[in-house]
Amino acid sequence: MVKFRKTAILFAAIFILAGSLWADSVTLSLKVEPTSGTLNDDFMMYVTINGTTSAQYPLLSGGDDFNLTLVGPQTKMEIINGQVSQQITYVYQLIPKKPGLLSSPSAEIEIDGRVLRADPVKIRVEKGSGSQASLPGQDVFLRQTVDKKDAYLGEQIVVTLDLYTSKELVQPQFESISFDGFWKESFGQAINTRKYIDGKLYEISRTRFALFPLRTGKITLNQKRVSAHIRVRSPRRQFGPFSDNFFDNFFNPGRLKPVKIISNKTTVNIKPLPPLPDNFPTWNLPVPLVGKTKMRAEVSRTELQTGESLDLTVIIESSANLHPLKNIPLSGLSDFKVYREPSKSSLKESAGRLISKKTIKLTLIPLKAGKITIPAIRIGYFNPETDDYEITASDPIELTVTGQNLMSAPTVAVPQKPVTDSPTQPGLRYNEPGLLERIGNSVSLSLTLMVFTVIVALAVLAYFVREWVKKARPEQELIRAIRNSRTLEDLASTFKNFLYFKLGEDTRGATRDELRMYLMQRVADRDLVFAVQSFLDTVDILLYRPEEKESADLSSLRKQALDIVARF
Repeated sequence: MVKFRKTAILFAAIFILAGSLWADSVTLSLKVEPTSGTLNDDFMMYVTINGTTSAQYPLLSGGDDFNLTLVGPQTKMEIINGQVSQQITYVYQLIPKKPGLLSSPSAEIEIDGRVLRADPVKIRVEKGSGSQASLPGQDVFLRQTVDKKDAYLGEQIVVTLDLYTSKELVQPQFESISFDGFWKESFGQAINTRKYIDGKLYEISRTRFALFPLRTGKITLNQKRVSAHIRVRSPRRQFGPFSDNFFDNFFNPGRLKPVKIISNKTTVNIKPLPPLPDNFPTWNLPVPLVGKTKMRAEVSRTELQTGESLDLTVIIESSANLHPLKNIPLSGLSDFKVYREPSKSSLKESAGRLISKKTIKLTLIPLKAGKITIPAIRIGYFNPETDDYEITASDPIELTVTGQNLMSAPTVAVPQKPVTDSPTQPGLRYNEPGLLERIGNSVSLSLTLMVFTVIVALAVLAYFVREWVKKARPEQELIRAIRNSRTLEDLASTFKNFLYFKLGEDTRGATRDELRMYLMQRVADRDLVFAVQSFLDTVDILLYRPEEKESADLSSLRKQALDIVARF
């Protein structure tokens, strides 16, 4: 009886611990796409709960600047390397009520007594150039808009290219995207959304760029062009047992018709900047930074000895164009030996704006002991929101340096006493330096760091090569199996296994529409998607028509499959 009680208690403890671990593994996230647009646009909010597919609806708070509509939940479960991952996403449509910098709702759920929260997202909404009724009434069109018509020289302008289509568009591609008179930065990959216009559903592919004017006056953004193909199907049969959409799509893939889509032009007015104040810190830039900017400085340590090194890192974040900014002016660092390193740049989006981040690193070696202060670093910028010049600065940093001064000092003649041997004091003796000491005296710190970096890079490269070989081996085995397939069934099965391997989804038992959805989500090349579908259609027709299966050219089908595989 006692043994049974102990066992029961053990199982209860395990059950409670497992439940606790499960609850801890559940996470909540919230995102909005896109994060900038106009009053004419719809915004989609995704509240995702990772770690479960049975969570309750989230509690939403705030977001009073939007009309909110629940689109519905989406569940997902995957098994990868024996690990089960599951999630549920609640999708909402946000319709803005007014322009400005708005906040989405926040989200909150309770899982086994633990409350999870997701913060709201900032969304920039502009007035826009007109109502939805002013949009072209075509099946496919391209619209070019800017978030502002008047800007200062160097001020960020966001241009949006929206490709609308109510048809199946295959492999759309911009012919060229250039903006004369501007420095251009991309927001990254296009964002895909949906929208009803006059009762018709459009797929929208949104591409955005941050433009920084390089000259004043009126500048025209020329028309942009997209080349694509539209799938055209022959009229569908209206009789017989195979007259529904499924069989029509299966046996009637249609033909591809090339199209060119041309956008509108738009013009912006670029104003000159006001005169600079006296002694304004521009860091010798030809045009001062235009856009809100902040800066901080940090060091790798604050206590060291003379001759030792420390890293001074200066981080600048701004909505301005930081590309011309390469180095910081050195002042107040006469007590240090300074080594510069190449600067690093990165981009991120925040509230519909592209934020540039520049990281500048210096290696400092103090030459004297004592309390040494790295002075505040200042840089000025023009703030378009206040129409005024402002200055941002880092905090001064105090260092404690010990040891002997290494700085050169004036030479003073001092009388020297003759040196005599003493029985109580051994004579001075010169020791030949060893090999390591000679190498250390002859090799600079920078060269040592470079050699160490090369060794680390080679080790990392070897690791990635090994991982690539491990990942490439299954793919090569599948390709070899396709090449050596002896029957149509083997070829079809191996080709579907290859798709499973490349897509990361078990598509082997998927319907044609499900497979098309997986391909459209994971393969950017629309011609490749069409080729995969056409090949599988051909194989399926042969498999279910014995009279044609006997005459099928297996070698030709193998070659077709290998050509498709080579394009992945």
